[in-house]
Amino acid sequence: MKELKIALYIGKGASHSWIWLVDTLDAFGFRNIQFITDITEIKADVLVISGGDPFAIFSSLQQKGVSTIRDFIKRGGTYIGICAGTYFALQFHDNPYPWLNMVEGKISNFSVNPPLCRSMPHKYTVPYREGVVYHPVREEVILEYQHTLLKAPLYGGPGIVSADAESLAWYRSFTEKTRFLCDRKEAERILLNTSALLVKSVGKGQLLLFGPHFEHPYYPEANKKLTDMLSHVPFHDYPFEKTGTVATGDTKKSWIRNVKRWISNGRLAAFGLENYYWKIGEKVY
Repeated sequence: MKELKIALYIGKGASHSWIWLVDTLDAFGFRNIQFITDITEIKADVLVISGGDPFAIFSSLQQKGVSTIRDFIKRGGTYIGICAGTYFALQFHDNPYPWLNMVEGKISNFSVNPPLCRSMPHKYTVPYREGVVYHPVREEVILEYQHTLLKAPLYGGPGIVSADAESLAWYRSFTEKTRFLCDRKEAERILLNTSALLVKSVGKGQLLLFGPHFEHPYYPEANKKLTDMLSHVPFHDYPFEKTGTVATGDTKKSWIRNVKRWISNGRLAAFGLENYYWKIGEKVY
């Protein structure tokens, strides 16, 4: 049986949000996943670049990686950008950074004079050329997709005013879980009724660009929409290559015990990082 092969970028500049994608893909039976930290060759049906920092992503991939991605799409591959991966594909400035720049458009959350920040100043703005990309809200928003409303979280993705691509979803309203980083009226003006999801065909391939995180495992309805889109991606018959050997007996017990210990140590380290911030590229975590 054919199985969609997905290349998932987890290298420099990628945030932890790729873990959400893996959880969702696994829940819906998409398990042919290749984890990549650089891009010199793409042997997959789909390439995903999710959340993180596009400046740091480019510093890792460089122009050679960008050219590889462009060629991958033109030859028939599907590029999925989520949040940072969407910024990485957009050209929304007359003097853009040397990212993919494969979808020309305008975003609502770029300005030289953004509204006054009311909350989380370390998350509010990211410098870009002579201005800033700013984030009016975080957390849960309401979208319209295929004439229905659904919820998904937003952690810095753009509001797209116009683009040489088809809009598939729009920001429609907020919920009690929405966190406003600027005045609510300003947030409504900036974000609502802008595009949250684009699709564009390039050569034999396509780009799917998400502002919100449809892959977040707490949002099963959005998960279903994302995986439905994946189910329509054409196959290229890339083989699923199994490596290693099957662990059994004492070896299996030892391996599971070590994994549990690593997870426990990771939890302790995470608790110790509460109330700490650090910068990767141009974003603060």
